Amino acid sequence: MAIRQDNEQLDRFLRRLVVSSRSQQQKVIGAGLRVLQGQSDDALLYSANQSAKLLNCSRQTVWRLQQEGLLQPVLIRGLKRYRRSDLLFLAEGKGADHVKT
Repeated sequence: MAIRQDNEQLDRFLRRLVVSSRSQQQKVIGAGLRVLQGQSDDALLYSANQSAKLLNCSRQTVWRLQQEGLLQPVLIRGLKRYRRSDLLFLAEGKGADHVKT
């Protein structure tokens, strides 16, 4: 399981590196080095803006996903955050199966 996760992280790293500008490449390389050192920069919870960026959609779409019950926020001191695992689940196209009835 750990090897698969490492391979997925390496694949994401290489994809970002290939399509990035030179300054972005330096940031991506730094992020890659942190991953290799066991210091992943992946957060567990994301704001609506970060969630939209991860899903490549608008904040309004994130809000609609929440209203449709496809995405459940976590409230932390009144702030809505979304679980990375839920966002990735949606990105894989499995959102409809994840709805709790």
